[in-house]
Amino acid sequence: MNSPPISFVACPSYQGATLLSLILNNHSELAALGDTLPERQHMDYFCSCGERIENCDFWTELARVTGAEAYALEATLLPLRPRLVHHELTNKLLNRLVHGDRFISRSAYGLVAGRFEQYQSTFDLFAGAVCDLLGKKHFIDGTKYLHRLFVLAKTRPERTINCIHLLRDPRGFVLSCKNNLPEPGDLKKSAREWRQYHYRTLQLCTELPNIRHLSVRYEDLCDSPTEQIQRILGFIGVRDEELLTAPRLPHHIIGNRMLREFHGAIEKDEKWRRVLEQREQAEILRLTSPYADVFRYSEI
Repeated sequence: MNSPPISFVACPSYQGATLLSLILNNHSELAALGDTLPERQHMDYFCSCGERIENCDFWTELARVTGAEAYALEATLLPLRPRLVHHELTNKLLNRLVHGDRFISRSAYGLVAGRFEQYQSTFDLFAGAVCDLLGKKHFIDGTKYLHRLFVLAKTRPERTINCIHLLRDPRGFVLSCKNNLPEPGDLKKSAREWRQYHYRTLQLCTELPNIRHLSVRYEDLCDSPTEQIQRILGFIGVRDEELLTAPRLPHHIIGNRMLREFHGAIEKDEKWRRVLEQREQAEILRLTSPYADVFRYSEI
């Protein structure tokens, strides 16, 4: 099974990724699954089609075609990261190390290349199966896990990957972390997480020449949806279609409550303006500099 063209949505949580998946999946050629890989402990969560993931015909068939039973010890249906060693915590650490600030050295890459190739093959099988089952041609990866993007680009340097870099005002991100996480960190921790993620995204897209990059602000998507969708479709390389409708069949998207709320109209969430104090807003912008300035959030 040949792997289809790939686009990758890069953003932290609470940036509008589920909304973007619902919109892009309405395109006749694009297959978007939202968070992309369901967690095994949450297979009783609902798919956008209305069925629980464990009972959804699409996810059941996808698990069969991709041999997901071989990865029963993984936290997700298929591996989120290459399996470099058996022990999970050590594996996370090693994957983090090979994706350091200067990425991976040539000698170190030689030690993990085989595992990277195995991971790439698993991903190609998965992406191809998704497109075949949905009758689409282009796969939109929504895991948001930057190490995955790194491995896919590093292992297949001849293949171009489109990176849709989705951003939201860091003040909105910090408030969402406070409201939604079971054990929310403090303001400084969330702000630094926003800064670090976007720094790493820009670093990846600069260092690896086969990653194409397009920055899209959530606020612009809300204010000018038609214009921004046309930008994204042109960047991906597919024809323009009307996508601002209720979710079109087939759709099997995993994500937040937006799955139940989206019917084609986009409403911007800017609760941070009235909830956060002025001193908190100023501190968030300071902690997320220079990227809050680069993407004009200090002007809002």
